[in-house]
Amino acid sequence: MSKALDSKFSTVSLFRKFMMVLLLMGLVVAIARAQDKQLDAIAVAIKSGNAASVARYFGPSVDMTLNNTSSTYSRTQGEQVLRDFFSRHPVRDFKIDYSGNSTSSDSHFSIGTLRTETCRFKVYLFLRPSDKGYTVKEIRFEK
Repeated sequence: MSKALDSKFSTVSLFRKFMMVLLLMGLVVAIARAQDKQLDAIAVAIKSGNAASVARYFGPSVDMTLNNTSSTYSRTQGEQVLRDFFSRHPVRDFKIDYSGNSTSSDSHFSIGTLRTETCRFKVYLFLRPSDKGYTVKEIRFEK
């Protein structure tokens, strides 16, 4: 009888482990989808040249590099700088070329290509986790 009882408990234990693995996998997929939705929204905002929509994803401050000039701005200042940039470089198209997660933190990065009326820019986005999901900590536009 004890072997039958041991077998039953090991089957229950195996089932619980299996369910935990499935639950964890589901959680990872849900987090990745939420991250992708935010990244998609940021990409659409950049593609439309909408500085206000991009700035919605800025943290309290954002590090910006435009044509090798770097500075840290408040969310409001960053929006204005980005609006200026978009007015000088009207957007034709934007696409994300590569995205990944930082190996040393929960941060996310993306690299994209911005086509404007006059030139192309490589765009680097660095996002950090926040209470709202992910926020843009750094954005760089480089020719």
